[in-house]
Amino acid sequence: MKKILFIACLIWATSSVAQSSHFTGFSLSLDYADNGFDDTSTPGGHSYSQNGVPSVTAQYYLPVNERFVAGPYASYDLASTDTSHIQGAANHPFETGIKVGYAVSDQLLAYLKLGYSFSQFVQPSGYDSWMHGPSYGIGADYLVTEHIFGRVEVSQQNYNTLRWSDGSSDKCIISSYGVAIGYLF
Repeated sequence: MKKILFIACLIWATSSVAQSSHFTGFSLSLDYADNGFDDTSTPGGHSYSQNGVPSVTAQYYLPVNERFVAGPYASYDLASTDTSHIQGAANHPFETGIKVGYAVSDQLLAYLKLGYSFSQFVQPSGYDSWMHGPSYGIGADYLVTEHIFGRVEVSQQNYNTLRWSDGSSDKCIISSYGVAIGYLF
């Protein structure tokens, strides 16, 4: 009985170590997100617009233990999150931060991310300002082959510093629902 228990523990430990190691290393992905731009004005007013935006993400996971990985990521939107050309656009948002993942199986990694986002807000009048703020999200990577993976993700960029040409300010939130395909090197 002790031998069977020992062999079962050894098999479990070996498979657990293998799970997080499947996701370690550098990867690049091409993402597509349905972005919702929610603008809340100070002193009042509210507007909402929605559009699809492609982006590219680079990440590097290091093993923490047999189930967890963690590492930095950076994401760059290849287009602007437009506010229907009336107010302006969040011009090519850039986000960087840390992801912490849990290997559910050899193919599936669930993760949380916490970062900081930057974007230049360009208004139709030509006035522009920089906005920045914290971002966070949840997602999952699924290994289709040893190197190719798919991703689903829900995230949010919280900009607290949008300034208008008249001196007023807004709080803007970009909510993203995305999918991606990537390559793990």
